[in-house]
Amino acid sequence: MSWSLVNISTCVGKVTSWNPLKSNKVDSFSYIDLSSVDKDKKCIVDNSVSSILPNEAPSRARQVVQAGDILVSTVRPNLNGIALVTEKFDGATASTGYCVLSPIEQLINSKYLYYWVQSSAFISDMTKKATGANYPAVSDKIIKESEIPLPPLPEQKRIAAILDKADAIRRKRQQAIQLADDFLRTVFLDMFGDIPAKKSDYQLQGCRGFVTASSGKSSTNVLSDKPTQIPIYGGNGINGFATECLYDEPVIVVGRVGQQCAITNITDGPSWVTDNAIVIRVLDTEAYNPFYLAHAFMHSPIRDVVTHLDLPFVNQSMILDTPIPLPPIALQNKFALIREKALRSRETLIHSATQSEKCFASLSQKAFAGEL
Repeated sequence: MSWSLVNISTCVGKVTSWNPLKSNKVDSFSYIDLSSVDKDKKCIVDNSVSSILPNEAPSRARQVVQAGDILVSTVRPNLNGIALVTEKFDGATASTGYCVLSPIEQLINSKYLYYWVQSSAFISDMTKKATGANYPAVSDKIIKESEIPLPPLPEQKRIAAILDKADAIRRKRQQAIQLADDFLRTVFLDMFGDIPAKKSDYQLQGCRGFVTASSGKSSTNVLSDKPTQIPIYGGNGINGFATECLYDEPVIVVGRVGQQCAITNITDGPSWVTDNAIVIRVLDTEAYNPFYLAHAFMHSPIRDVVTHLDLPFVNQSMILDTPIPLPPIALQNKFALIREKALRSRETLIHSATQSEKCFASLSQKAFAGEL
């Protein structure tokens, strides 16, 4: 059974507008900016919501939201910036970068609308309608005039309850992956100490003399138009596949400039590395295990320092002279084995999470087609 389509505007109410600069009723207010919403988890991140004084309010702080409202980012790169306003943020102010949908509870269930605006059908429609050269966007009007399948309210609640359960499962899978990542970070700290705080049981020193550092090479001539066994690493990880390898052994890849500056990855086998990155190769395997060394760079404060520069960059000397612990090679090798097991477990969790995502997408599609 398919449901009749109605404009979203027919089942949402008017949102309260205000100008904090002209208000003397509050000492401060909570402000939900575009960066306050986790685009993957579809929720407002607690510690990203600022408390702002009225006289310091940004010009975009103009919409008062209430619990049950739905926030939909109107800028194309962030069209998946969607969140349900919870009781904690009732009365907060949202950026005008969001279209705020305030459900009329007698007509539409808030959770039903929340799941609809994150559906592939809605996102695809908005992406097609987005206009603008640098930052394609849609207007509040376009969002509110878009159509939504609208079954009777009891059916909406039933569908929302089913999607709630499927959503809870996929969130648990995502949390499990995060816990796996946290586990490896905790293991490193326990074994080798806190590098930024310069607290370690082992001598802190640069790795100059034990490794080589060089720039990668352009991948233009080796770029494959289909996946191969040879990934191409740029400044921010894998960005393609190559027809031949530049390195046979595991190497450490460090982003060289810009937003990818000092982001660290390590290859697991044959690879190509572009000239957007610096390549670190271990010469003395009795001094450093490459997998330990990569994680030492990941835990070092170098990225926090260089990203504050006007033109973020990192050079070979910065990397080679960064103080990191030099523990016994046996302990480094032990960490590498723990890492390998943790990554295998993570791969299993990612596979499970992928299946959960597919299940949720399938249920969502069937739900809004009236097939549940």
